[in-house]
Amino acid sequence: MKNWILLPALLLVTSFVTAAELPPQGMSMATVQKTFGTPVKKMAAIGKPPITRWVYPDYTVVFEYKHVVQSVRLVDENKAVP
Repeated sequence: MKNWILLPALLLVTSFVTAAELPPQGMSMATVQKTFGTPVKKMAAIGKPPITRWVYPDYTVVFEYKHVVQSVRLVDENKAVP
């Protein structure tokens, strides 16, 4: 029974560790590039407000104007646990 309580707590802690490795919301483009390096690809801004995507090998960073709104880790479905 104790294992069922421990498992959700472990998953929650793991989520925070993973999120900490990605650019946080609100970080500027300049700081992202200084901290995480040059992206593999910079997608042109589209829409209003302008949304820009920077693609890194393992994640994508989405900006609104010049600040991060979301960082998304890419998952290889072939390696994912069924």
